[in-house]
Amino acid sequence: MFIVLAILLAGAALLFFKIQDDQRKSLREGYASAVESAVSNRGVHLQVYINELSKQTRFLVQTPPVRAIARAVRNGGVDPVEGDSLAVWRARLEEIFKSFLLANPHYFQLRFIGLADNGMELVRVERLEDELVVATDARLQAKGDRDYFLETLKLADGTVGAAYISEITLNRDHGKIQLPHVQTIRASVLVFAGDGELFGMLVANLDLGSSIAEIMKPVRPGIQGYLSNQQGDFLYHPDSEKVFGFDLGQRYRWQQEMPELNLQEPEQQLSEFSKFGADSGGITTQSLNIAGQTMHMAAAKIYYDLSNPERYLTLIYGFPDALIDERTASLRNMLALGFLGILLLLGLIMSVMLRRMFSPLEQLSDGAMAVAKGARTIDLPVQAPGELGTLVDAFQQMLEGIAFQEQKVGALNQELKLSEAYASRIIETVPQGIIVVDADGRIIRVNKIAIDLFGYSLQEMLGQPVEFLMPKELIDIHRSERTEYQQGEPEDSRHMGEGGDHVAKRKDGEEFFVEVELCPLHLNGEHHVIATVSDVTQRKLAERELQIAATVFNAHEAMFITDPAANILRVNDAFLKITGYSREEVVGQNPRILKSGRHSKEFYNEMWRHITEYGVWQGEIWDRRKNGEIFPKWATISSVEDSRGRVVNYVSMFSDITAVKEAQEEALKLAYYDPLTGLPNRRRLIEQLQQNLKESARNKLFGGLLFIDLDNFKIINDTLGHDQGDALLKEVAQRLEAVLREVDTVARLGGDEFVIILHELGDDKEQAIEGARHVGEKLVAILAEPYRLKGKSFSCTGSVGATLFQGMDVSVDEIFRNSDIAMYEAKKQGRNGLRFFDPAMQATLEKRSQLESDLRDALELGQFELHYQKQVDDEGKPTGAEALIRWKHPQRGMVPPFEFIHVCEESGLIVPVGQWLMKEACHKLSQWQQHESMSHLKLSVNISMKEFMEDGFVRQVHQTIEASGVDSASLELEITESIGHSNPEELIEKLHLLRLADLKLAMDDFGTGYSSLSYLKKLPLDVLKIDQSFVRDLGVDISDESIVQAIIKVGETLGLEVIAEGVESEEQFKLLKQYGCRKFQGYYFGRPVPAEEFEQEFLFESPILEGSGV
Repeated sequence: MFIVLAILLAGAALLFFKIQDDQRKSLREGYASAVESAVSNRGVHLQVYINELSKQTRFLVQTPPVRAIARAVRNGGVDPVEGDSLAVWRARLEEIFKSFLLANPHYFQLRFIGLADNGMELVRVERLEDELVVATDARLQAKGDRDYFLETLKLADGTVGAAYISEITLNRDHGKIQLPHVQTIRASVLVFAGDGELFGMLVANLDLGSSIAEIMKPVRPGIQGYLSNQQGDFLYHPDSEKVFGFDLGQRYRWQQEMPELNLQEPEQQLSEFSKFGADSGGITTQSLNIAGQTMHMAAAKIYYDLSNPERYLTLIYGFPDALIDERTASLRNMLALGFLGILLLLGLIMSVMLRRMFSPLEQLSDGAMAVAKGARTIDLPVQAPGELGTLVDAFQQMLEGIAFQEQKVGALNQELKLSEAYASRIIETVPQGIIVVDADGRIIRVNKIAIDLFGYSLQEMLGQPVEFLMPKELIDIHRSERTEYQQGEPEDSRHMGEGGDHVAKRKDGEEFFVEVELCPLHLNGEHHVIATVSDVTQRKLAERELQIAATVFNAHEAMFITDPAANILRVNDAFLKITGYSREEVVGQNPRILKSGRHSKEFYNEMWRHITEYGVWQGEIWDRRKNGEIFPKWATISSVEDSRGRVVNYVSMFSDITAVKEAQEEALKLAYYDPLTGLPNRRRLIEQLQQNLKESARNKLFGGLLFIDLDNFKIINDTLGHDQGDALLKEVAQRLEAVLREVDTVARLGGDEFVIILHELGDDKEQAIEGARHVGEKLVAILAEPYRLKGKSFSCTGSVGATLFQGMDVSVDEIFRNSDIAMYEAKKQGRNGLRFFDPAMQATLEKRSQLESDLRDALELGQFELHYQKQVDDEGKPTGAEALIRWKHPQRGMVPPFEFIHVCEESGLIVPVGQWLMKEACHKLSQWQQHESMSHLKLSVNISMKEFMEDGFVRQVHQTIEASGVDSASLELEITESIGHSNPEELIEKLHLLRLADLKLAMDDFGTGYSSLSYLKKLPLDVLKIDQSFVRDLGVDISDESIVQAIIKVGETLGLEVIAEGVESEEQFKLLKQYGCRKFQGYYFGRPVPAEEFEQEFLFESPILEGSGV
């Protein structure tokens, strides 16, 4: 007997532990599947956002204004291809940016950045407080120090059009983090100029905040999600204080919280935890010890670009092992109580068996006592002797009588117990929680499911108001609904939370979704309620996931899903709209029904190889609609795998990019043809000329190129207005086309320049020259005919330069250069004529080009030097000097200024040369000021127009003065009258800024320009210099004498010092003194000489100079 009891006890214990272990494993596998599915599915969503950002940015780079701005910036502010100004193209790009931001609300900033000026923005449009704002020039910023700028530059040697995707950071405005925070990711694509040289980049900023929040919605209660950048800094964390800490001064990284997590070693995955086993498709699963508790984690890398696995985001989901323990605790408690009950039952059985072993006398005594206590059935001794036997018989008859009377009552009680047992059995076996509430709303009975569901013990629940199972904010609402239901004498049941919106609360504070059915229960005249509670949390979360999937599936982009054999299972409405098919026509079909025939077999093989290897492919495909129309689409094809890594579906998303292609074609049309005249532009002309050169090399025939520039077009355009100028250009184009043959080409380069290519002029050079001359003269004649503008006749002739070519011996650039040289020669010969290219012209240009090259070397090698010419007072005493530049050429010797200054002006070298001259003059003047005999001298420096109009000129002068330590009161800057004609306001402003440094300002060559006295009065001048052309003929030409006297009088009136230049004789000196002039300069007093020779005059007065190194 005891062996049987021991076996039963051992079996109960084994059953207890087996049930507990199975429940734990089931829960753990369910949670593991949830976290791995979240990493897989939501990683794909994040990849879609990144791919879309890259695609949109590459599209923006292809818009015509981007390349046009690059050309205009490099050409001094005017697009050489289209002829439009930089401002016009910037305005067009700003409109494109605004249209894009209106259509894409998650993008909040677009900018076009150049490489120059430390990455200065050229165009920026941004969304500020729901408004699109175009940044003014003053608000444009330099971005050369930004990480994304530097990283994008590294793509210059890679694939053209590749996009750099930045890290996700908090957006900054003028270096400060923007409030409220904007979680920003940027895409930037390099922009190359037409010659292939890197010009800048286009950058798009996308606000990922709402997208990250949507992607990281809770998977199920207790599961925690994390998103980090490549360095491990959290971009999403259950604790919001740890998000973007690297931007806010405190870094929080997953390597700190999860140091044992290893993304690079998939062999460490726990196969018993991962639902995918050893091959998880790139998902790492590990069990880690974090903050003293075991966490089961799933993580994967989300790549910015599949071709560059070095850059990625990390997506992590996990749940604590304690969560499984909490979920299994109630079951463990229930089994423990059952096991204890079995033990008590066995003890009772043993006690009864021992009692049966007592003697018959003891049985009779106990029976008597039992009867005395009200028992009706007792065990009495059998065959008791004597009187005891008689007593036993009488006692037995009495008990039988009582038993007969109570038999009926016992039967009724048995039926009641059976009924109650059935009810209890039903309550305990239903899969929902059962809670019985009395009329006061207190719990009077619950089943084990309800105990497990809420996490309380039976004693903790009984007697409590049912509302204590609700979140605090819902208690009043629930109490009101329950009271209203009970007081209304309900007969029917009522459902609560059918939509999954009803929330309850467990003992540990966790809230979960429930559905509740209330049924009335009438007991003792009171209205009780039976509540059936179902946990619908998993169903609710699944519905949310389905809603997200449905949202994606029903997006504006077309989508279809296939089985592993690529048979279509499902399509969305966008698919039907784009292809023209119905669902019935495509479901069950292979996507090959859309095949256009434009792609080779190799194309599709490479596509499927990429899908097989990487799980995704993205690119452009041409398909065919149901009506036979071929159209382009941008498609993404992804494979979906089951828990064993087998492909179960393919998902394709695509969009019809016909409009984009048409826009690109229109852009190409705009890129090759002049929008005003409809003629080919420079780009198309060059391509045509290259083709003609190849044909000429093949057929050995001469071709010709005529370069036409309209004479005096600017006067007509400025006088009559740009609309009339445009009308004249259109008529010129029509006249040119009317003269030419169909095989010839006429193009407009921009402005008033046209070029004509003459095709197949023959194989004899003289014949070809005559043919070109004949056409050129016809062009000159037809262009000379009057033009009717605003009802009047106007003349606008043309100067034509011609050159011939045969084969590939001469390059395109040389042909253009030769015709341009010939055209300018026609201009020099009086315009309205035709000139052929002469090699002598080229020789002159090459000589000038060599001179320019030598000038650059001279500046770099220090071949320039300063000579100084004295300035004296009316007694002939030196008062100062003028610094004059000289060039000491290593082969040619000393080169006079008139041979090279104009080349410096035309080439732009005058600016660095002028800066060198200023530094050298200040250095020398600073030395003179250290010696008493020369400290009184002033030094004059000439400033060219280009140098003066530079934006940083004033700042450069101030820095030079400060660096040299010179007393600026002795430094005089000379400008010419012509400097201020283009922008007098800017001239006056700069002169006043220069006066702040206590500089003296002089107007050189006064009288040779067109300055009015009212204009002169506004200038903060100190000195007027009479030009030597007026001094040269003093005593000979009365008019010059009058002019000189007038200039001196003007100077006296305005309080200005007057200096006469070019004084070469005593007679001139005396006349000037007679007229009232007090300062002089010229050969009569001394020629310009080197510094050492100039300083000799002061040696005897200042012996210190000998040891000063001057």
